[in-house]
Amino acid sequence: MPPEIVSTPTRRKINFLTLAIILWLICAVVVSVRAYLKPYNHSVYHIYSHAVFNWFNGISTYQLEPSEGFLRDVYRYCPPATILFVPFYYLGDSLGGVVWRLFGLASFLYGFYRWVSMAGKIREEDNSLGLAFLLLMPLSLTSFNNGQVNLLMMGWLLLGLSFVLEGKYFWAGCALSVGVIFKIFPLFIVFLMVLAFPWKFLPGFMFGILTLCILPFLCQSPTYVYSQYVEWLGTLKSGDRSMLILEVAYRDFWLIIRYFNLPISHEFYRVIQALTALGVGLIVLGARFKGVGPGKLSLLVVGLGFGWLTLFGPSTESSTYAILAPAFACAILDGIGSRLISRWIFSAMGVIFFVLALGAGAFSGASKLHAIGFHPMGAALFFMQYLAFAAIWIKNPEDNCQDV
Repeated sequence: MPPEIVSTPTRRKINFLTLAIILWLICAVVVSVRAYLKPYNHSVYHIYSHAVFNWFNGISTYQLEPSEGFLRDVYRYCPPATILFVPFYYLGDSLGGVVWRLFGLASFLYGFYRWVSMAGKIREEDNSLGLAFLLLMPLSLTSFNNGQVNLLMMGWLLLGLSFVLEGKYFWAGCALSVGVIFKIFPLFIVFLMVLAFPWKFLPGFMFGILTLCILPFLCQSPTYVYSQYVEWLGTLKSGDRSMLILEVAYRDFWLIIRYFNLPISHEFYRVIQALTALGVGLIVLGARFKGVGPGKLSLLVVGLGFGWLTLFGPSTESSTYAILAPAFACAILDGIGSRLISRWIFSAMGVIFFVLALGAGAFSGASKLHAIGFHPMGAALFFMQYLAFAAIWIKNPEDNCQDV
């Protein structure tokens, strides 16, 4: 008789996609219930809805008014963005805040999925999509909970980038215009895309921007709309936190300079900002001329572009680090799939700093811990990691088997 073969039980792999869907659904439900029951706590949505109320009544949307029992910050978005808030305003602050958050989250996750698939970072055999969705959570949940525009803005920017990779240039430009209309600083991403890809998306971008800028004149008195554009430009010059105490200052590289008392003036720091932006542009342009593929170029745009915006950008708050989430996820995925210890070091150290920064928010006196600069330290490590990626890809552009 042939010997009896005893089968050993196979180890069941974790389905990260299922886990990611479950966790994101739990977070969406918890945040939605909280936002509906307490629409004015840990939320900025009521600032947007109040601006729309003022818009309909011909009142300045940028004038800080006394609020009813809760603090309300100054509204800082342009008139086209105000029009985009209108559909949510009709739902009221409770339901509107919930729908606004869910719409922003859906835009973010869908835009990320389209882009990361086209960039070649998803492999079905190793559950990388589910793992990528999980890695988005640490840096993006704060923006989702507060109702910030960051997730919606990122979703449309990533969607525009994916359309460029797909060759749908007009729609790419339109999608990018929606992302840029909320905040000016994503123009840096468009600038990098001009250096990295054919300029065919620019006509769609200009069409989208012009359409969105004209739209407010169709919804209110032209004189009033013009006054709102003027006031909005005025808000861009206000709100400078560069010399405030560290606890409430922006979470950028200037915070590190001030914390360690480095002999660098704020005027010279402006020079550093300009030079590093120019350097990122030259790296992306050099990668294109060296024959680096479109997928890797898009990773450089996301990693170096959003890395620069968080580290050297004009207004980096804790919630702004949501824009670094896609680059963070892709860098960790590369580290997991690599055997080189150097790639693990950057990722591991960056994760440690971000864990310290995020964990500090759970304790009283967290502002003093934030003043140390954990956020920009983590961003600096991932920024350097993408600089290393760029060096490798430029040196070996013909290697298309692995992204790093």
